[in-house]
Amino acid sequence: MRNQELPAVYPISALKNLYTYEGNAPFANDPYKKLEVKNLASGFWGRYKEVSENWMAFVDDADLGMLVYNPQCTEFLAGMAGEPGKEAKSASTSYIAPIKDEILYKNAIYEYEYYILIGSLREMRKQIYQINKKLTKADRKIN
Repeated sequence: MRNQELPAVYPISALKNLYTYEGNAPFANDPYKKLEVKNLASGFWGRYKEVSENWMAFVDDADLGMLVYNPQCTEFLAGMAGEPGKEAKSASTSYIAPIKDEILYKNAIYEYEYYILIGSLREMRKQIYQINKKLTKADRKIN
């Protein structure tokens, strides 16, 4: 099995502050954590293995930005290439990719849930909780 990106996104590097929840009580509204952003110049993106609420977000200094949520993934790659704080016409960029160990064959069909949210960090996390609640209810109906 190999890590598969489900899929990667590349927001502008003005979104330079990386957040997630890595605790033992997911979806309990415990505080999230600001993470150190790895720069690609150091060798590779950062690997985050304990993303227990299945999301990572890059936001600016006003806490506005982009969040990636994949309910199947508790491991993510994230980082930055170039300089933080640059706008769209710069070569600098942030990066987030939920990853999962899967074997994908040539003719494989693979389905997954994936969300990209835009807004304030607090609002985006609130939306993730609402989505998670709906997904959990749907899973209970199927099983």
